[in-house]
Amino acid sequence: MSSHWLVAVPNEKKGRERAWKNLESASSLKGLSNNYQFKIPDLKVGTLDSLMGLSDDIAKYDALVGSVAKKVEKTHYEIYTSELTEKKEPHQLMIGDFSAKDYVEKFSWNKNRYNTAHSLRQLADSIMKEAGKADDILKKQLVDYNETRTAYTAIERRDAGSLLVKPLSSYIKKQDLVEGDYLTTVMVVVPRAKELEFLNEYETAEIGYEQKMAEEKKKQDDDSKEHKPDSDNLEEKKEKTKKKKIAECRNVVPRSAKKLCDEASDENVLFRVVVMRKGLDSFKNICRDKRWTVRPFKFDPDEDRRQKEQKDQLVAKKKQQRSYLIRWCQTNYTELFSSWIHLKAIRLYIEAILRYGLPVDFTAGLLLPHPNKEKQLRESLGQLYNKLDRGNIGTGAVSSENAGAEADIGGFGAEFYPYVYLPLSIHE
Repeated sequence: MSSHWLVAVPNEKKGRERAWKNLESASSLKGLSNNYQFKIPDLKVGTLDSLMGLSDDIAKYDALVGSVAKKVEKTHYEIYTSELTEKKEPHQLMIGDFSAKDYVEKFSWNKNRYNTAHSLRQLADSIMKEAGKADDILKKQLVDYNETRTAYTAIERRDAGSLLVKPLSSYIKKQDLVEGDYLTTVMVVVPRAKELEFLNEYETAEIGYEQKMAEEKKKQDDDSKEHKPDSDNLEEKKEKTKKKKIAECRNVVPRSAKKLCDEASDENVLFRVVVMRKGLDSFKNICRDKRWTVRPFKFDPDEDRRQKEQKDQLVAKKKQQRSYLIRWCQTNYTELFSSWIHLKAIRLYIEAILRYGLPVDFTAGLLLPHPNKEKQLRESLGQLYNKLDRGNIGTGAVSSENAGAEADIGGFGAEFYPYVYLPLSIHE
């Protein structure tokens, strides 16, 4: 990341060449920075009121267009590197034949795209509009890509997961299933540590479960017996008789447990159990109580094929969307970055006029401070231009009471310098 300074200094009726030499004498010739001329053509100024109004908007435009350009750059980097199996830097985004750094250091106004016959407002609004469109397109493309990637990741996670989540169709054959008017098959996932317990208890667990439920019901009845009318005793006895019969009824087909999957990498084991249809819900409750997981399953011989096709389609779609996004970022970064730098030039032009007045008579430059020389460069430029009035807009000095407000006109906020200054941070 390089931090350039865009500056505009007054010519003071001595010509641009003289103003540029003075700027260099206080910066590059002292070994404080590398300097590059930043040539801005004569633009259609309009009235002072229109400049003041545009000055309020141009700082927002600058921030928004810059953020879109950086968003495109970041998206390109993240999308490019997201699928790499080895660490590799993406191709540097270019502006034509130039890197971002070279482009700003060799900046030349594109008159074909940014017609100087148009007003400053028209140019700024046009740039802002195009950046907004690009941002909307990028957002939509990112939403589509992320949805596809999320769907693919979910399938990958599911397929790589345990028997609790992964598809079961590859472990189950048609002959493993027993289905009829009275019988049905249940798939049960049992923790490996509880496999022996399951085999010892699955056939009789329902009896113990019903007894446990009956005991809990009896305790509840005893607690509330004093509140119950005697007329309910007959119904209570009928209910107990019914539950006793249920407890004695075995819904699990003996010796029906069959191990279908026992992979060493999985902490669980898959069993098939055949149960009576009328006792299916009861068996599910028992499994829940025992921490055995019943997996819903419906046999479909084409399920494996469909899942593979779905995964292949997502892979192809993700690859296509990724390639499109990379190409889109490469193409649109050129336009967005170029537009942003032209907007910076427009902003610098406006601030210079508001600071130094009309007719237009200033020199613009791009400075790249040397490492750890920023403070010295500030001091050197401050000494050179200290005679410039604070907040001068070409009509004289501003009173101390209004100095803070006038400083904001130039987009300086709390920081004020005797020359027009705009920061520009870009990736090298």
